[in-house]
Parts: sequence; structure tokens; C-alpha cells
Amino acid sequence: MDTIEKIIEAAVTAPMGLPPSDVQLVVFKGKEKVREFSFDVLDYFGKISWLFSFPMIGLWRLTGKESYELIKSFAEPLVRFFAESKAKRENYLLYDAPLVMYFAASPYSDPADPYIPATYAMLAAESLGLGTCLIGSIHPMIQYGAKKLKKKWNLPPKSPAGLFVIFGYPKYKFSSGIKRTFAGLTFFKN
Repeated sequence: MDTIEKIIEAAVTAPMGLPPSDVQLVVFKGKEKVREFSFDVLDYFGKISWLFSFPMIGLWRLTGKESYELIKSFAEPLVRFFAESKAKRENYLLYDAPLVMYFAASPYSDPADPYIPATYAMLAAESLGLGTCLIGSIHPMIQYGAKKLKKKWNLPPKSPAGLFVIFGYPKYKFSSGIKRTFAGLTFFKN
């Protein structure tokens, strides 16, 4: 069994909301295929970049304070950065990874369903010596549109939740994980 099959085998063992699974998996194998897909996505980002040109007060009222701040401080600069890097033929969307997997929920599944097998895939890949990274910037941008892109790449036409995972051989090896904290922790006891 090759590495990709092992990763998929681990991912399909993940628990789900209600069986059978409504999670769809799309696999992009090879740097050239990943780059082609990435640049197609970046072309789509360029087509919808006008969405970020709403008048400030209109955007605030339309999306709410938190979404507005996320769009103005993260999404808008990110789309601009991607456009600039693509013009230089650089792929900072999926980093020309040798393997990318897209886990997408169907409209009938629990929105958390694609995240659990994606996590299992990451754990399996890490155990096989690969490095992994979640890419959450693509799905929200293609969720309600991108019909031509979805058709070309056989992506689910309607998916309320999804994310991409990139896989590759890390340049640096780490002997321990990164220690993180939660934004808040409430603990109740007797």
C-alpha cells in the first residue's frame, strides 16, 4: 500500500455525524497538478476581488463587525498578496505541495464532518514522516460560486464546509510538537 492509500485509509476510519459519510475527498497528486489547480483558484480569486470594494459602511452592515474586520484585515490583503505572487509565478496558495487533499461536506452532513477525517489524514501522514498543513482560505471563497472551477476539478457543487490539507516532506525535522494554548478554558468540578 503506498503512502497516499495509507493516508486515505486512516481518514476513512474517522468518526462522523450520521453514517454513511457525506464527506467527499478530492486528491491532487503531483506538484504540476497542484500548481495548475492553485493558479485556477487564484484566477477565480481575481474575478471576485471586486467583492472587497464595497463601501466601508455597507460592508460593515452587510457582514457584521467581526466578519468585516476579518475581511479588511485578512481576506482582502490575502487576495492581493496571492495576485501579486501569481504574477511572479509563485504559488503561496498551496505551496506547490506534492500532495493536496480537499475534504468537503455535503449539504446534508454535519459541518464538522470534513474536519475530522482531515485531522486523521494529517495524523497518519505525520506518522509516515510527512509534514502537513491545513489551508482554510480556499473553501470559503469558492463555497457559493466558482461553478467552472468546481466542474473542471470535480469539486462538490454545494458544500457548506470544507478544507484543504497539503502534504510534503519537511525540510526540517522537529523533535517535539508546538505547545499551544486555548483562547479560554473554563473548568467545572464538584
